[in-house]
Amino acid sequence: MIWKSFIGIIEHITDCALFHYGSYETKFIKQMGLEYGGNTELLEKIRSRCFNVLSAIYGRIYFPMYSNDLKSIASLLGFKWSERNASGLMSVLWRQQWEKSKDPAWKEKIVTYNHEDCFALRAVEREIRRISQNTASATACLTKNIDEIRADKPHGIFKKNDFYFPELDKINSCAYFDYQQSRVYCRTNKAIKRRLKKINSKSSLNCKANKVISIDRLLSCPYCGVKKPRKDGNYSRTVYDMKLFDGGIRRWIVRYTYKRYSCKACNRTFFPDTWALAPCKYGRTLVSWTVNQNIARLQSYRTISDELCETFGFHFRRNLPFLFKQFAARNCNCAFQSLMEGVRNSPLLHVDETDVNIMGASGYVWAFANMDTVFYLFHKTREGNILKEILNGFKGVLISDFYTAYDSIPCPQQKCLIHLIRDINEDIFKNPFDEELKEVGKDFTMLLAPIINTIDKYGLKQLHMNKHKSEVRNFFEKIDKANYTSENAVNFQRRFQKYHEKLFTFLDYDGVPWNNNNAEHAIKRFVQLRRVIGGSSTAKGMQEYLVLLSICETLRLRNASFLKFLISDATDIEEFLMPQRKRAA
Repeated sequence: MIWKSFIGIIEHITDCALFHYGSYETKFIKQMGLEYGGNTELLEKIRSRCFNVLSAIYGRIYFPMYSNDLKSIASLLGFKWSERNASGLMSVLWRQQWEKSKDPAWKEKIVTYNHEDCFALRAVEREIRRISQNTASATACLTKNIDEIRADKPHGIFKKNDFYFPELDKINSCAYFDYQQSRVYCRTNKAIKRRLKKINSKSSLNCKANKVISIDRLLSCPYCGVKKPRKDGNYSRTVYDMKLFDGGIRRWIVRYTYKRYSCKACNRTFFPDTWALAPCKYGRTLVSWTVNQNIARLQSYRTISDELCETFGFHFRRNLPFLFKQFAARNCNCAFQSLMEGVRNSPLLHVDETDVNIMGASGYVWAFANMDTVFYLFHKTREGNILKEILNGFKGVLISDFYTAYDSIPCPQQKCLIHLIRDINEDIFKNPFDEELKEVGKDFTMLLAPIINTIDKYGLKQLHMNKHKSEVRNFFEKIDKANYTSENAVNFQRRFQKYHEKLFTFLDYDGVPWNNNNAEHAIKRFVQLRRVIGGSSTAKGMQEYLVLLSICETLRLRNASFLKFLISDATDIEEFLMPQRKRAA
């Protein structure tokens, strides 16, 4: 048998190391030893001599590839397989073909593929040695900037192409839809010409004013005080806005009329103070509605511009919603800072993070939440430094997933048990014959089920959860004493031992949940907005989005209107909610 031949070869080698890629080989050797036997000492020697090359790469070396599989890294280093489509799946097909036909050509393909996999692994192993020794012989391709790597796009026809000849770039730009519609087709197609002419003739300036306000005449010169300055020309300023009423919203345009004056005594010209009445060309309700559609209703700038045109007759330029977003974010910054201080000083805090694309570069958005407040922050990395800055002095209970950066915060912590449940369940499905893993999963389920029943009946109250502490102690004692041989069971044993003090913290407090649901829900809201933003935002623009989303989500949790908050021009959420609370009382 092949297994006995392998054992025989290893017996005659006094000192060796078995390099492999991934955990499959070690599991296979263990399984073969259990099924077909062998010298126990020799099997132990083999297991001790095995070295997983992938473990030396993961988290330590970042090759400029999107995957850490052997094919990708070896190909990057210049290794090539003789068969163009060589893969593990193809080797299975070759085996089937050989079993049917007994053609030696198929067998030769399989043997060659296995040999070449070994040579590829040797190439990767040697490169890791060079990197670890910081030698100048490390492959030059490893110095490639990670920003130069581009993900494969399924629809290459829509991507931005780089042309060798500049003239081709000009030719390509002339083929864009908008360019051809406005510069080429309109000259040959009368229908397109009429449509474009109609669009260009539309203007918000043609909208009829709903209200006209005349500014009172100035009675004296503001510079020298001479009475009755001379009128010198008529002027007007139009403010485009919206007006809310019960059951709807409508376009509302106000035109302010005023005169220019000149003084005979000091020869100066001046205007009335119209800025106090109309500080901006666009009204606050219009700005607030646009921002609300983008942040709360998850509409893109193009969709908002189209709706302003079709529904309200406003023909604004496309980037106006972007400018409104900037203006609203500046006005909400004070309220955002108050949210941050309130969450940091709360007795409970949920935290989670997710990645985001910033103009082609990667970044991370962190969500901090409690029962009625959320705030988001953008950071370029996933490092824990931002946590130490934000949570400096935090003494409450921190609820998070199992990302190790959270462990550095010096405060009581509760790890999300839902993450742990999912991990156990997933591994059991992957390893249906691992009885020890099933035993671990069953014990944990039997421990958690009555605790959740108590919470459903009485809520998150320490008084009623005290009775489960003895069951928790018994569970951990059993875990500590167990002598598992299954690799998966041992991994979960270590995990339970590592987080022994952080898995059932909620039993010692009132109102502390056993999952990270609040932060995960906040992250989901950002993910929905991320689809709208795409990768077009800068770091500054992303933080502006997060300021507004923080206010929006906090008001939603408190059952209040984000639109009305923006219209009110309030600088603090508590100040905005005070009249509503008084009416409710």
